[in-house]
Amino acid sequence: MVDLRRAERTVYEKIYYMRKFFRKIPKYPEQISREEIRGYLKTLNCSDAVYKNVLGSLKVFFRDFMNRHEVVASFKFPRSPFKIKRIPSKEDLQRFYRALDSDMERALFLFYASTGLRRNEVLSLTAKDVDFEQRMVIPNCHNGTTKNSYVSFYNNETEEVLSKIEIGSGRVFPYSDR
Repeated sequence: MVDLRRAERTVYEKIYYMRKFFRKIPKYPEQISREEIRGYLKTLNCSDAVYKNVLGSLKVFFRDFMNRHEVVASFKFPRSPFKIKRIPSKEDLQRFYRALDSDMERALFLFYASTGLRRNEVLSLTAKDVDFEQRMVIPNCHNGTTKNSYVSFYNNETEEVLSKIEIGSGRVFPYSDR
């Protein structure tokens, strides 16, 4: 967290993948070879995203903490092919919105749609992070260096639905963010 200015969640993820690695290859880090890392990576049966996370953890550990650049230098991150995303039609979105069961769900949906904030940014919002008069949101949820957020706004329709839900001093949307 300190040396590389990583968020707590990122550090937890890196440690998780390194523990899995050392369970498979029970050696001291100084004894690990490039071939053993290659063999481990070959055994992974996972998505490109997980592979990137594992490789990133290995690179950070060996390169930045063990100062063994040569062990991980030749490994490259996979390139994910560009996939065109299907964008729901206006009718699809309206049908989905009408199917939501509660004002809280409708408010959450509209909040995502109008602010453009990420899941954890929205779910960690407290009443003090939102200026309800100006319809302004200032997320205070990420202390790392990779994701930056500043101010966002929500629209009139979202304001209308938000006014129907009870917002205390805690989180605006009291759903789990894990």
